[in-house]
Order: sequence, then structure tokens, then C-alpha cells
Amino acid sequence: MFLMSDTVSIAPVILLDGLLASGSSIISNYVGQSYSFTVVNGNQYLRDLGASTGHVTAPVGTLKHEIQLLDFYELIAKENAAVQKQIYSFLTSKISIVKKPTIVHCTGYASYAFSIQLPVKHIYWLHATLDDRTERLLHRYKIMASKDQKQQVKERLNELDNLWEESLKSHLGINMREPEKQQETVIDTANMTTEQAFQKLATIESFIETYNSLASLMPDYHEEWRRWQCLVCQLVLESNKIVVTCPRCNNSDPDKFKDLD
Repeated sequence: MFLMSDTVSIAPVILLDGLLASGSSIISNYVGQSYSFTVVNGNQYLRDLGASTGHVTAPVGTLKHEIQLLDFYELIAKENAAVQKQIYSFLTSKISIVKKPTIVHCTGYASYAFSIQLPVKHIYWLHATLDDRTERLLHRYKIMASKDQKQQVKERLNELDNLWEESLKSHLGINMREPEKQQETVIDTANMTTEQAFQKLATIESFIETYNSLASLMPDYHEEWRRWQCLVCQLVLESNKIVVTCPRCNNSDPDKFKDLD
């Protein structure tokens, strides 16, 4: 799964990930903004891919949309080689053009597989319980759900966890339930806000050491201007920082901004 013939030659990569709905998208953007890393958002690509291939048709922000996405992730997990190749091509094409260290996140499962082919400097794994992840997924997209609907989402997340665990273990020998044995730094985010989880990451000794070791590869942050598009109102902005809030519509969802460069 996710295995290509050649290892790509790119800038150092840091994987910051976790199981689906662990908060990796938001925290990765905090890291990118604060430390001038390039952020490659594999999660948003998967969402766009699900929509463009007709697997996800329900409106964004609805429970049906999230359930369809979970079904699409299951399709990927079941050894859909064509989809896996698209994901790999997207990630490698994005990170091959950058010249500075890059944060990659892609629902955890894919990152694990990609890590054996990318020049990964370190892996930071966000741990959260099924209950935490269910609440975060529904809260982030402001979905009102009944108790039974929450249970449905929780069960689908658990099914996906089990499916990916089996796939990763059989193909790569990776035990997803024991990330600490894979030489990753595990960050327990239970009962934390994403801001608190970011602060916890920023004070971890291995993260500080990793950043310091890469400092010489960082360009002058204020010289690198990029174009960002708000996917809510379509406004295009130019900035030398990661855009976190749209000045037109106040969108602050990191998954609803697109890096046009």
C-alpha cells in the first residue's frame, strides 16, 4: 500500500498526524504559522478527491457529508491502488517544490505508509480517544447530531481504525495502536483544546531539537510571499504568513484555505 518504486528527494519532512479527527489539520497550521514550515494538507486533498470522484456528494457541514467521507476513507484503506497513487502523487508533488522543511499530515494512516519513503526528520503522533475524536469532528463542522447519530460516527471511526490497523500491520509491520514503539513522539491531547495541544508540542524537547537542527534551512520568512484563496468566499490574498482568517467572510477553518502556490 502506498509504495512507489523510487524514494523522492525533497526537503526534510516532519509528520504531524494522528487518527482521523485527532486535530492534526489545525495544529499543523499553527506550527506552520509559528515556525515558518511549509504545510502540506493531505486531509483537504482527500476531501476534495472524494468530492471530485463522486464518492462524496452531500453538502459540506452535514452529517451525511462526514459519513460519506468516512466511507471514502474506507475505500482507500481497502487497497484501492489508483486512489492511493493519486494521494502519493499529490503529496510528493507539493513537497518536492519547496525548499524548506515541511509539515505533512494526511489522516495518520497514509502518513505512516509514506514515512518509509520520505526523508522524515521526526514523527509526532496526536493521540485522542474515540469519544474525543467524534466530538471534535462534529464540533469542527458545526454539525448538530443526536445521541444515536454520534454513536454512528463513533462506530464508523472505530471500523476505520481497525481496517487501517490490519492493513498497515500486514503490509508494513506497523502497529498503529502502539505508535511509541515506532520511535514517534506521542502527544496525548485528551481533554485539550487544539491551542493547548499546540503549546504542549512546542515545549517538547524533541520538537525543539528538531526545529533547531533545521533552522539553517529556513529562508527569511518575510521574503516569501504566497497566494491564499478562501474556499468560502473565493477571496485571493497575498501574504508572507499563513492566512488564518479571511478578512471578507471571517472564515477561520484551516481546511477551507487553499495555497495557490
